[in-house]
Amino acid sequence: MIVSVTRWQNADDVATRVRDVAPLLREAGATRITFGRILTGEQTGQAVTTASYPDFAAFGKAMGSLAANPQYQKLHNDTIKSAVLLNRTVTVVDEITA
Repeated sequence: MIVSVTRWQNADDVATRVRDVAPLLREAGATRITFGRILTGEQTGQAVTTASYPDFAAFGKAMGSLAANPQYQKLHNDTIKSAVLLNRTVTVVDEITA
């Protein structure tokens, strides 16, 4: 599974905007979208969003689709301006079932 993790400065703004962008991420192939507020440490008050994809092929296809989607681009650009994107990391995640 591929998980894109993004950390944002303004949690309140992101909380509102993630609900607007989630359907577009799902349409592009994301299987899970999450939002959370950081409650401890130096980043207290910031937000974390994640978007999960089954594999790199699905992730790549989604990135191409979102790059070509004007509605997504507008929402993303507006969010970056008001919420301040601090960091984005793409990770390969294995589920541990044992």
